[in-house]
Amino acid sequence: MDLASITESVPVHDDILLLGDFNAVTGPPPRSAGYEDTVGSFGAGTPNNDTSRLLSFCSSHGLVVPGSWSRRLDVH
Repeated sequence: MDLASITESVPVHDDILLLGDFNAVTGPPPRSAGYEDTVGSFGAGTPNNDTSRLLSFCSSHGLVVPGSWSRRLDVH
């Protein structure tokens, strides 16, 4: 099974937590990119090729990147 089919098989009332090292940076994408419901304004870093793949997957399956919705303190 691939990730898409597993994600689609999860009942609607269950929550999905997708964890892993995807080498994707969740920097805020351009607002015209169509990911407004997937990633918030506070992503970190500069988006790369893996970012678009992850955000496309999340967007097509109704998932969000929760760490990008609230501002983090810069401790360094």
